[in-house]
Amino acid sequence: MRWPQAQVFELHLPRGRVQLCSDPEDERSEQERIRKKLDRSNRKSAADSVLSGGCSFAPIPPRDIIRPLVQQQFENVMGDYPIVDKSTILALLDAQYGVAASGLMREVSSFAAVNAVIALAIHAGELAVDAVAATSQDFYRNAALTIPDMISSEPTLLSVRALLAMAMLARNLSKAPAFYMLAATASRQLGLLQLRYPEQFRESGSPQRLEYWKLYRIACTFEELSSSAARS
Repeated sequence: MRWPQAQVFELHLPRGRVQLCSDPEDERSEQERIRKKLDRSNRKSAADSVLSGGCSFAPIPPRDIIRPLVQQQFENVMGDYPIVDKSTILALLDAQYGVAASGLMREVSSFAAVNAVIALAIHAGELAVDAVAATSQDFYRNAALTIPDMISSEPTLLSVRALLAMAMLARNLSKAPAFYMLAATASRQLGLLQLRYPEQFRESGSPQRLEYWKLYRIACTFEELSSSAARS
């Protein structure tokens, strides 16, 4: 299945990157500036949503808004559960912007991971309010629309990362059933990886083995959290 283009809409914005602010008032002003940019971008592109099988993907806002936001909020997003490192997610984000211009779509696990982390960054930056709240929800929905393809394809460590990032986002958005389902699906994919490709994770100390067990521990933690919430 070919996924539709993730549209990127250019705005005429001042040059330069979003700067970290040490003064609380400056930080609030900076967050308000990002919120307004996102709102303008959403309004401008609402009529140009990408359609696929009756479903629409929310367009990705311009790179000069999203990349600095992800960089700023990364530690807040992944501090407790390091599902993916900063260099990896920034590379995936840059690749997504790169292929969008050519009308192609990144592999669905990459698309899901990018959208989940964007939504997590908006939420962590306390921008998930007013007009921007829809943006966080839209990016969650973008990622969720890839689930059928991910579960019908061969599992990879990237697909597990994407599912766990989506699970974290579902928990932050108080979507308990989705949190449980996504965590459980990530665990099942890890089990399939171990069964189908045992040689890739056998060598002690190998990067793939270390990554596998890191994700396994996070998936188990998420399943325990969801089970505890269901019992309470």
